[in-house]
Amino acid sequence: MGKEVKTMAENLGYSIVAEVHSKNFSSYVKSRNNITPDAWIDFSKPQVLEAFINYLEKTPAPLISGTTGLTDEQFSKMKKLARKAPIFWAPNMSVGV
Repeated sequence: MGKEVKTMAENLGYSIVAEVHSKNFSSYVKSRNNITPDAWIDFSKPQVLEAFINYLEKTPAPLISGTTGLTDEQFSKMKKLARKAPIFWAPNMSVGV
């Protein structure tokens, strides 16, 4: 899903300032603490989203996420973050849904 979102965003003229994968997220956060995008788009894994939410607690920005399989604790963290920044989360972003 993330590839489709990236393609659509670029076709609409938006700039992608970073492409972060689950394997490089920690090193990305350590090296790029000064990036402030208009929004973050996440289609990753629950454990990556949790680390991402921890990062966004310190540097709030809008979040769009389609990550599935969240635990109750992870979902609670996301709800807490929503007090600081807008969040759009949908576990199924298929066209027919």
